[in-house]
Parts: sequence; C-alpha cells; structure tokens
Amino acid sequence: MDSYNLSGGGGGAAAAFFPGSSGDAQVGDAAQLSAWLAQRNIDISAYGKNSAKSVEDLAREIQYQESSISYDAKHKRVTRRVRVLSVIVESESTQTTLAEACQFLPDGRRRERGNLPLSEKMVGDENVQQALERAVKEELGSALSLEDDDGDARITLTGKPVESTETRESHSYPGIHCEYNVVTVTARVGALVPFSAGDGQAFETSEANGHRTQWIWIPKAM
Repeated sequence: MDSYNLSGGGGGAAAAFFPGSSGDAQVGDAAQLSAWLAQRNIDISAYGKNSAKSVEDLAREIQYQESSISYDAKHKRVTRRVRVLSVIVESESTQTTLAEACQFLPDGRRRERGNLPLSEKMVGDENVQQALERAVKEELGSALSLEDDDGDARITLTGKPVESTETRESHSYPGIHCEYNVVTVTARVGALVPFSAGDGQAFETSEANGHRTQWIWIPKAM
C-alpha cells in the first residue's frame, strides 16, 4: 500500500514525506502532493473550485493528522481516511437540534451543507471528549458565552457514543475514495448563546480567517 504522509510545523509550506520510486522517503510540499495525485490519475483541475477544496487544504489536513491518504495499486484507487466526530446538539427543550445549513468560505464561495449536524475531523489519537470540546469551541466559538478563564463550554453528553463507518466518493476532493470512521454523540452546550432557539431560527458564527457558517435549529429526528 503506497501512502502519502505529511509532517512539520505550523507556518509556511508543509513538509511532506512520501514513498519514492526507490522506497526511500522523499521530501516535498503541496506541489509534490499534486504530482503524487496526478501520477495516480487523480484530476485536480476542479480542486479549489465551486464546493471542492484545494490541494493545499488536503496537504494541511495530512500535516495536522486530520486525515491520511493511500493508494491501492490492485484496485487503482486513492483512499482518504478520516476520523469524524458528529455532534447532535440538542436545544434546551430537546425538541430541536442544531444543523449546519451552509458555509461561506474566505474567497467568497458558498458551500451548502444540507442541514448536517456539527462535525469535526478528529486529530491524531484524540479521544471523544477531547475532540468534542475542541469541535464545539472551533465550530461554535463566536456564539459561545464562556464565563470563566478556563473557557468551559458547559458540554453535557446526553447519550452514549455510536460508531459507524461510511465509504463514498469525496465531495471535497473529487476522484478520491473516502472512508469515514464516524463517532456520533448527542450533547447540550450550556455556553451556546442561542441555546433556547426554536424550530427554524438561525444564527451565524465566524472565524478569524473569514470563514462563516450559518446554523439553524431543526425538529429533532424521532
């Protein structure tokens, strides 16, 4: 199995390590990731356009251990593997849950999200509790009312985690097969400002990089 792995620090171009033709590790960056994909017949011309993410986004994912990719020579397929935490955030009444309606990317593009639950890629060996706390603060940060220095979002799990595996073509990276190992949890977030919002009410969160997300409360699935 031929795999591509990134490592390196935060700033600048990511340092990439991947198997060369001799089996020895070669060093590169996002440009070399593009070449690695092209050599395996992945057309990256649509990357970074419409709803697709860029090669730089994929390189960053691998660098920060949010995903990994490998090539199966027998089936001639590139597979991206991701551990995902899916969080069903309940309202105070428990009659509605929070859904992600759409994203507005820094370059002005809009990505429809289809009213999905809050979700976040798990990093490295993160456990569910660590990933949950990080996901809530990263995704809902600008809508949270954190009352103490510890930044406690007052998260309460209301059900046991459920694990599942989903396999499908990646919408974010066309041409790449994706395997999602999903952990689903149900929780309430006491620090969420629109916490008691009713069915159909929406609000928006923003990040420092200009990324904005529109959220909406929808009826809880029975």
